[in-house]
Amino acid sequence: MDARQEPLTPEAGRDLLSVGEVAERTGLSPDTLRVWERRFGRPRPLRLPSGHRRYTASEARWLQRVAEALAYGFRPKRVLALEETELDALLASAMPSLPTTTDAAVSRWLEDLQAARLDELEAGLAEGLGDAPDHEVLDGPVTAFLHGVGRLWADGELAVHHEHLATALLDRLLRTRRLVSDVASLRARQATGEGQAPVVLSTLPGDRHGVALQMLALCCDRRGVPVVELGVDTPLEDIVTTAEAVRPMAVGVSVSLAVTGPHVDHALGDLAGQLGSLCPLLAGGAGVTRRRRMPRGVGRLPSLRAFDGWLAVRVPSDG
Repeated sequence: MDARQEPLTPEAGRDLLSVGEVAERTGLSPDTLRVWERRFGRPRPLRLPSGHRRYTASEARWLQRVAEALAYGFRPKRVLALEETELDALLASAMPSLPTTTDAAVSRWLEDLQAARLDELEAGLAEGLGDAPDHEVLDGPVTAFLHGVGRLWADGELAVHHEHLATALLDRLLRTRRLVSDVASLRARQATGEGQAPVVLSTLPGDRHGVALQMLALCCDRRGVPVVELGVDTPLEDIVTTAEAVRPMAVGVSVSLAVTGPHVDHALGDLAGQLGSLCPLLAGGAGVTRRRRMPRGVGRLPSLRAFDGWLAVRVPSDG
């Protein structure tokens, strides 16, 4: 028996994570973790006398990196053979490059978040959003900041409440930015006609990360495209029912790194099949950006710039 699987006392297991807790943190299902354990010998959980699996914090961080690598399209057999430093190098090579001009600002935002300097963080983020085109600022510094939050959390340098604070703050700032553009949006809608078809925005079941939805909605606002925002963790049947009711220009799904693995492909493929010819299904976000292939009927949005360009060719200009 592997030394890591020698039985533990209940007291020793109190500081460890259950398979359900690891699944919630990484987006990897308990069944997937068990299959990998049998097939590839990783992860290597500890065992309580009851036989229940328990995972150390370092093993959970390693699995978070595995989940990230899978989201970028790497296969389980390859990434499960790598140690943490090797996974770091693999992820560094896979991540899209970010503008170097944002590095200092992003570092300062992350430091403010770690130190709970929320006023400074809010002021910095507000300044970072500025007046630049939405796809540029959101694809650049905001995306870099969210990547940094995820990496520091995986390294154990941020707690869950830090991530919640960061996403709640960004959500509020983006909603405010959308409100500022309401007048322009109304004028654009008048120019393009009140019958302009909307875009339905949502995340998949189990995905509770909704900041990207505000980014997508902001792009729609600036193009004068109405938005039906279903929010996070939406059942597929609710997305389909809404699409049937409003006959949208498209359904846009944001997929975060919190949900990874084959079940994402199954969900996207199922949704595309149910939507059929009703409207296009577009998927974007860190969870799909570097996937090598997408399920049939699902369009990939590699960036907000790509989404803005997609809108531009479909929405008449008022110029």
